[in-house]
Amino acid sequence: MIAMASSSSNLLAMKIPPVTAATMLAGMLVTTAAARGLPSRREVRSLAPAGLLFGFSYICLFEAYFHGRVSVVSPLIATESLWGVGLSALLIGRSEAIGWRVVLGAIAIVGGSIAIGLAAG
Repeated sequence: MIAMASSSSNLLAMKIPPVTAATMLAGMLVTTAAARGLPSRREVRSLAPAGLLFGFSYICLFEAYFHGRVSVVSPLIATESLWGVGLSALLIGRSEAIGWRVVLGAIAIVGGSIAIGLAAG
């Protein structure tokens, strides 16, 4: 889809991701409003930066796959669980239940993904 959107001749392909995102956002808001009411301004302000950064991370991910080799990009992407565990341990600390099992699981997932990436490349 990114490759199609990068060609200036296909304007419809450029409009699909924003329309899809807007539809999903509207669906989430309707579902949330029906379940418990609209989120407060405080909730939106606290979660909006994370949502924006998450969206930006997917733009970067698609660009990496578009411009790089999958055998290089995939093992790097596979380290996201290790980064998640490490940053939550560093920033959140003891309030999260991060024990040796979680760390060992994250390392196993990353190691397996890297092994698959190296074997495929």
